[in-house]
Amino acid sequence: MKITGGSSRHYKNLSTHNNEPDLNYDTGDTTLWQGLTQGNKSDFELLYYRYINQLYDYGVRLAKDPQLAEDCIQELFAYLWENRQKLPDVRAVKPYLLVSLKRRVFRKLAEQKRDLSKMHELLNARSYSFDPSPNEQTDGLPALKEAFDRLSEKQKEVVYLRFYNQLTYEEIAEVMNVQVKAIYKLMGRAIAHLRNGLEHPIVAQLLLAILAT
Repeated sequence: MKITGGSSRHYKNLSTHNNEPDLNYDTGDTTLWQGLTQGNKSDFELLYYRYINQLYDYGVRLAKDPQLAEDCIQELFAYLWENRQKLPDVRAVKPYLLVSLKRRVFRKLAEQKRDLSKMHELLNARSYSFDPSPNEQTDGLPALKEAFDRLSEKQKEVVYLRFYNQLTYEEIAEVMNVQVKAIYKLMGRAIAHLRNGLEHPIVAQLLLAILAT
């Protein structure tokens, strides 16, 4: 389960990894979490491989440092396994993992920066750039990237968690540690800004995808 370096795209097609267990996507997150707390290594590994890509992408966007993101993910899962008998009863596993990784990344950034003003800058200047996969490359990419870049950092995070991680508004609120109504406001403003780019089909497609999920 060691993460290798490189872009998040290197984590795709994990089924080709020799050490990866057979992924049973019919097994629910809560069942895997309960298995983890009971010391079931297979359930623990299934949980790891189910969310490694999403955690890595989120970690890199938070830290802007692939190696730091990898280290934090390894530390997080090592902590979960070592403390499996003490873990809380978690029902929303994906938000729990995202929140845990976010806190760990911020702690790591704080450890690296002794200057308080610099630490504040790092914690508040997170980057959520639009990074499409090769299959998503189209002539409309510049228009979509421009529309996305005009959003505030919090609006970008909301869109990222909603569109890329498919979290509910309640789960996004938990990850960002704000009230649910604040998430609705942020998403509403983000959609309003994205509407300005509706003259291009690819921007309209992203907006419709957000509204449909």
